[in-house]
Amino acid sequence: AEGYFEDANRRISEGDREGAILQLRNALQLNSNHAPSMLALGKVLLETGKPTDAALILGDALLVGVEPSQVVPVLADAYLGSGQYANLLRQLDPQQGPARLRAEIYAARAQAYLALGQANQAAVMIRSARELEPGNYRLRVAEVTYQLQREDLDVALELSAALVASVPTDTRSWSSHASVLHARGSLEEAAQ
Repeated sequence: AEGYFEDANRRISEGDREGAILQLRNALQLNSNHAPSMLALGKVLLETGKPTDAALILGDALLVGVEPSQVVPVLADAYLGSGQYANLLRQLDPQQGPARLRAEIYAARAQAYLALGQANQAAVMIRSARELEPGNYRLRVAEVTYQLQREDLDVALELSAALVASVPTDTRSWSSHASVLHARGSLEEAAQ
């Protein structure tokens, strides 16, 4: 399994995501509990637009004992990306783990509640995440969405501009900011 895993990592670094997926699946055929392959496969599946498949393999990774702090953030993205909001709310327990992981889970739950149009529940999750880790990136993205749903566009703009300034390399920063600009009617600026 290690040989396939190492080759998959090489392929990932070279940008060959599909080849990496094949090699990681080969590794898991040899050792179905090879934790590094499970985690890497989940990440690559998510990166290649296969969040449902990623959620399945990452759920398995948790079951075989992969460190939750490594799996849960990616699993949350997979659940959110595939619209599995109920699974996220059912499977990711914010009462377990260190504060940073719990903040991540609360923030992911806020995003799920926001996607379901349940702003009151999202607000509770946002407050809980903020108490644990006020600077959590996922929390900050959720806060922008929450302010958009509340139609408090001035606060949403301030929050999204801060996101872009602090994490300009993450597409979620720019997407959040563009959503706010669009809601404010700044269509040309949002398109940039």
